[in-house]
Amino acid sequence: MQTTIYLGNRRVQVLQGSAGSRAAISRVIEYTIEDDCLINGVIVDVDALTDSLRRLWQLQNLPKKGVRLVLGSGQFLTRVLQAPRLSRQQMLTLVSREFADADRSGDVVDYMSLRARPGETGETVLCCAAQRQQLQSYLEVFGALGVSLQAIVPELAAQARLIEAMPVFADRTCILLNLDGDTMLGTLIEQGRYKHASRTRLFQQAGTPERAEQIAQTVSGLMQFQIADRRDSRITEVFLGDCRGEMPDILEKSIRALGAETAPFPTFERIRFPAGGSLQQCLLTVGDFIRR
Repeated sequence: MQTTIYLGNRRVQVLQGSAGSRAAISRVIEYTIEDDCLINGVIVDVDALTDSLRRLWQLQNLPKKGVRLVLGSGQFLTRVLQAPRLSRQQMLTLVSREFADADRSGDVVDYMSLRARPGETGETVLCCAAQRQQLQSYLEVFGALGVSLQAIVPELAAQARLIEAMPVFADRTCILLNLDGDTMLGTLIEQGRYKHASRTRLFQQAGTPERAEQIAQTVSGLMQFQIADRRDSRITEVFLGDCRGEMPDILEKSIRALGAETAPFPTFERIRFPAGGSLQQCLLTVGDFIRR
């Protein structure tokens, strides 16, 4: 059984179940950590975060071996890269060069191959760079709990894997919204493949027209990004992932003013959830259970 934990700014989610081309989630755990333990993926208070996670492990009797961590963090640098087909080592070298202009020498880099489209001869990859010290800080926190991490996965990679697996997105160009406390993650999907994302800190009160307007600004920014790249491409669909606390009718009105309609995130028959669990609430975590 696989155990994957998602860590956001305040939100913690643990999924347990079997991974594969068809995933079966047997357990969904929601938990909230102390304020200001994490800010944008940076551990600010090591002791408070360790204590919060220790309580979670004790309360839920979670395993201590082979745990996978999905990390919600703006500290990861991500880019989509078009490349020829290369060996893994050659691709890692290319990815390292791609981030050389960011002056982040010593970063840990990795990549994920995105789904090929008909007629493509090369490879499209989602590249990621993370500061080695940041990753080490998470290893140390979990190590203090006696928990060994099998993998650390950026939330965008987990989300991209889920989107690619869902036939409903195969030909869609759209935007996906997910909320983690006061941080809104907007993801641009082009023809069923991850393209770009932006993260926005929300300062207005949840469920208010002012907050909906700020969320709409995130959507507008992604629309402008797409138009700048492809002038003939117009986005008319915005899918709402986990946006608990927001008023759907207010959010719909603000986004409709941009010329787009909102819809709840679609269901997916290849992932089963226990009673009380849903795909919509697990979008940033459950992709880690999808295997090609």
